[in-house]
Amino acid sequence: MQAECYMAKFNWAVFCRQMITDEASRLTTLIDVIESVNFNGNLTEIDELWGMLPLGIVSVASFSRSDPNVPELTKLTVSILGPDGKVHTQGSPENAHIDLEQHNRSKVLLEFEGFPYRMDGTHYLQMEFSDGSGQLNRASLPIDISRSPPAQDLETSIESKKKPRKSKSKKSANQKDC
Repeated sequence: MQAECYMAKFNWAVFCRQMITDEASRLTTLIDVIESVNFNGNLTEIDELWGMLPLGIVSVASFSRSDPNVPELTKLTVSILGPDGKVHTQGSPENAHIDLEQHNRSKVLLEFEGFPYRMDGTHYLQMEFSDGSGQLNRASLPIDISRSPPAQDLETSIESKKKPRKSKSKKSANQKDC
């Protein structure tokens, strides 16, 4: 007879600026929930930061036990996928586990000082978690990131689209060009 394996159940996830948890009640407050980011910036500046967009955001994910009576400790791996479907970064953050040993629910907080940016579009924080038996579950959290050109780039693109105007006034025989 094979032992039954349990897998943490993914409930929800969100990007925000900050999460505060009351220690006594374990109630969580999410500050400035983020679904999309539009930034003005020069791509050269981002390239100098190794392609990292300095966002200063966190992701908060909620998990619960698959069986309320069975404690679980689940390993967590995180990847960031770009709009092109390619993995931009991947790893297991320090202490990356879903701890459901003491409580039936747990929240995982991941902090991002920078976020990989290569192109506009929907990026995904992909979380993979397993119970150690090899069975793997995934949950994805989308965030739309787009860049508006800096003001000087915008002015240049507007100027290049303007067509020269033709003068509609006719000169009289007595008018001279100065």
